[in-house]
Amino acid sequence: KLVKPFDPSCVLIFVGGNDINVNGARGIDTAHRVQELIERIHADFPAASIYYIYSLPTPNSYANGKFTKEEFSILVNTLKAYCDSKDYVVGVDVAPALTDENGNPIDSLFRDDKIHMTLEGYALWTNYLLGVIEFSENLGKWFIESEVEGFESHYETFNSVVEIDFS
Repeated sequence: KLVKPFDPSCVLIFVGGNDINVNGARGIDTAHRVQELIERIHADFPAASIYYIYSLPTPNSYANGKFTKEEFSILVNTLKAYCDSKDYVVGVDVAPALTDENGNPIDSLFRDDKIHMTLEGYALWTNYLLGVIEFSENLGKWFIESEVEGFESHYETFNSVVEIDFS
């Protein structure tokens, strides 16, 4: 309903992580709902490139028991297997950019609420995505910079600068 009027050539999907334990939903239930969403988008836009960004663990979610690492792993691994089995959706795993060597979220990349990322977290996340996602030629040259260690908080497309508010 929200996407149809735009007839997109590329669709990025980042949903699912917040749905674990909502109304009793388990990781597998959430994965199945995400799969249904991807199927509907593909049916409506068969020529569009579809990228599913796997859910990212946040420090608050683990600490407060919103979901367990086991349920989170079920969600992510089920969707990885699904994306690997389809030729019309590319799974994107941003966790390596925002987690430590044990797969735990890096606290310093998250704000005090331990849910939302800091400027540095969003810059790393965005930079990683722009390095993986193949945007069509008509979107122009994309780049990301941030005020955090070599990045500025804007990107360029259509020969104009669009500011991204990371606050």
